[in-house]
Amino acid sequence: MAAFAFLREVALATSFGAGAAVDAYLVALAIPFLINTSIASMLEAAFIPVYLGCKSEGGPMRATRFAGAVHLWVLAGSAVLTLGMYAALPLLLPLQAPGFPTERLISAQRLARLMAPSIFFGSLYALGRSVLNAERRFITPALAPGIAACVTIAVILGGRQSLGISAAAIGYTAGTAALWLTVYLPVVTNRFPEYGLV
Repeated sequence: MAAFAFLREVALATSFGAGAAVDAYLVALAIPFLINTSIASMLEAAFIPVYLGCKSEGGPMRATRFAGAVHLWVLAGSAVLTLGMYAALPLLLPLQAPGFPTERLISAQRLARLMAPSIFFGSLYALGRSVLNAERRFITPALAPGIAACVTIAVILGGRQSLGISAAAIGYTAGTAALWLTVYLPVVTNRFPEYGLV
């Protein structure tokens, strides 16, 4: 799937080149990207061993109950993180890019707000991926990033004329939403229907 990630970067570069707009986008991207990658790595490392332990000791039902409890915490925590990012952006971005002029900081803040929902989608995707990996179902988690990259590319190419650099920010969020749709929703609807969350 590295090829799709490369094509995504090519689409960004050919659509917007290098300049103030792309600088603002990269600064805005750093915070949600860091949060998403951190949550994904920590959740998978912590979740899978406990899930497999529950399954070996108490069977599939106990593992499902554990995953359902974690799901509720991730659902609430990702919502809080997303709202917290909206609130903290005016404080975080000047610290992240101290040399940015005010106009570029305002642009970066606007782009970061467009990407903030990706934290919610990305956290739930990470949980779904963890469940599938624990169950040794690797195909969907392996294909999902390529699908997300294709969605991002489509939004960038389709919106670059009318939306400008905002198309890249919307494309990033749309890509994480594609991860959510591809991995998280099928896991929840198939394994945890009793929670009535989807």
